[in-house]
Amino acid sequence: DLESDGIVQYEFDQFPVNLLNEVLENTISRYIKLDVIQNTEAICKKESKEWCKKHYSNGD
Repeated sequence: DLESDGIVQYEFDQFPVNLLNEVLENTISRYIKLDVIQNTEAICKKESKEWCKKHYSNGD
């Protein structure tokens, strides 16, 4: 665990944090979040609300 954590930290240290955050935020916002929201809504229309809450609540 310590070794893998060190590797991840090393890789992330190569990027300016604000640039990395901007890239991640743009990518997540434009692609991942939209897809997840649309897929979740489509599933929730098919499945019960209880199923939706159980699988997608995540504290929201």
